[in-house]
Amino acid sequence: DMTIGTDSALHRIIEIVDAITTTAQSHQRTFILEVMGRHCGYLALVTALACGADWVFIPEMPPDDGWEEHLSRRLTDQRGRGSRLNIIIVAEGAIDRSGKPITCDIIKQLVSK
Repeated sequence: DMTIGTDSALHRIIEIVDAITTTAQSHQRTFILEVMGRHCGYLALVTALACGADWVFIPEMPPDDGWEEHLSRRLTDQRGRGSRLNIIIVAEGAIDRSGKPITCDIIKQLVSK
């Protein structure tokens, strides 16, 4: 089941990802996109699948403890293999195992290190 507008929202998000991909590759950037999904991560999950995101955070499946180190290691490994683009999708309701919100700002600080 989907709500009205889900397909349209997904289409717009994919357009945005396509638009920033060139910039991300030419400047070796990591882009963090927050999408709708306070209680349901469907939109974030299908976006991640459609655009080949490196990581996705959804409310229904909080990451394991130590996700910060795992994410950092994964991005570092990918850059070491020549990847020039990283995309991380975050549902607005993403939380960790203790219920603490995972926000784009938190991920940005982590990726910037």
